[in-house]
Amino acid sequence: MREGYDKDEFGVGDTFVVCDASGGTVDLIAYKITRVKPDFRIEEAAIGSGVKCGATFVDRELLGWLEHWIGSEAYKKTPPSATRHGSNMMKAFEFAKCNFSGDDDDMEILLLAECGIYTDKRLNIKQHVLTLKGEQMELVFEPCVNRTLELTDGQVDSVMKTSSKKPKMVFVVGGFGSNPYLYSKIEEYCSERSIATRFPPHPWSAAAWGAMCRGLEIGTDDLHHVIAVRLARQHYGTPVLDVFRPGVHDPEDMFIPTPIPRRSASTWRRSLSLATTAWSRASWVACYDNKPPAQLAEPAARFICHVQGDFSDVS
Repeated sequence: MREGYDKDEFGVGDTFVVCDASGGTVDLIAYKITRVKPDFRIEEAAIGSGVKCGATFVDRELLGWLEHWIGSEAYKKTPPSATRHGSNMMKAFEFAKCNFSGDDDDMEILLLAECGIYTDKRLNIKQHVLTLKGEQMELVFEPCVNRTLELTDGQVDSVMKTSSKKPKMVFVVGGFGSNPYLYSKIEEYCSERSIATRFPPHPWSAAAWGAMCRGLEIGTDDLHHVIAVRLARQHYGTPVLDVFRPGVHDPEDMFIPTPIPRRSASTWRRSLSLATTAWSRASWVACYDNKPPAQLAEPAARFICHVQGDFSDVS
């Protein structure tokens, strides 16, 4: 952004979404611009999200479609080596997949003789060659594309809830992000909501560039970090005892912990209470819900680990 796009496109307070669609996962996160000059600074505007629906899952969808198209009996006769990544059939599909735009001509897949189908006009197979129509390719892409759009919509919705305005732009990067069909669907979604879309000249290498820039930041002070603020993906807390308060705590949770002669209720909070002794041990609990539960017994609260530390030097 600092080098590839017009600085006038963005201003302080603007937000944007990054959609990193790679081979395995599609990950999205939103950022808010906090400074443009002299140094570019951003902070996370929403908690990131991601799902396994990348390019390799399009391959799985193809194989599922192929089994349905030619029939399970014929499909099971095909050797596993013919459907693995790197096989001639999957190499042919990889080339077609990377360049598929939705307006392409028919695609041809060479089936092995073991499947037992030489020619079948009904199945568009001639001399072991299956012709895959454009609309059939769309069906293969559909589950992964729809899941990506759901993730995009989720990030846009999260930004609007926190900032009361929609993101200015969605950047599409990653190997799968360079696919013309996926990009056109994201662009269509954004256009309907007056959100701009962009992708860099080489979107497949964006993650490597990001990793390199992050590596250069390590060892520098926080003032030199592009991302100034990152949001926690979940709540963290530790079980504590709280004095029972009628109308606040549930009477069913009231008990008298011996030898303390006071009525107490078991609750939990997002802070770690340090004991007065030199060594302290506490359970660490987490929760993915937007609102943390008030009790350790609630299903949303899940145990992570025990934390033990030496606080003898803490004043």
